[in-house]
Amino acid sequence: MHRYIFIFLAVCFLVQCDSMEDNNMPLLTKSETDNLVYAFLEPIFQDDLVERQVHSRSENGSDITSDITFGCPDDGEVRVASSGLVQETDSTFSLAGSGTLIPQSCVSGEFVLTGNPSIEFTLGIYIDITDLEAPDAEIKGDFNGTLDWDYLDRSGTCQWELNLQSIFTSDNFEVYLRGQACGNDLDLDARHIFLDE
Repeated sequence: MHRYIFIFLAVCFLVQCDSMEDNNMPLLTKSETDNLVYAFLEPIFQDDLVERQVHSRSENGSDITSDITFGCPDDGEVRVASSGLVQETDSTFSLAGSGTLIPQSCVSGEFVLTGNPSIEFTLGIYIDITDLEAPDAEIKGDFNGTLDWDYLDRSGTCQWELNLQSIFTSDNFEVYLRGQACGNDLDLDARHIFLDE
């Protein structure tokens, strides 16, 4: 009898383990993942962070490189290492850059974010200002990598595979972050992340 009980418990354990492996439900809902992405990126690209330590910074003509640790909005830090090439003419402006975002117990809202190891990014901006009433512009890029998060009573590791896409017309301006983050499919309005609206 005891043998059958043991077998029954073993089978239940295996079935439960299989169920847990197959059930790859994200620990964050889509709405919470949206908020995580906004909480991390918006302060960085809106210059809300406070400079704490400059590891390196240089400008060589149109080439710009920097490695700076900033204070996060509510606590902790994020290290931002980046390089870029700026080109300007009388009618155009362009920026092509790439870098690494490494949060270190970075607190933004209810999220605490730590690099695991980091989020890598590329960013390209092109603006044709020949017609100031309706400038031709394009923003593109991507964000890829992993970070650890704590949110309320939960924690986990979040992988990012997000592409930045833009649509510009004479009467319409849209910027989207699309892809996957934290196991959720995302399609985010990113205008206020990259532009001060």
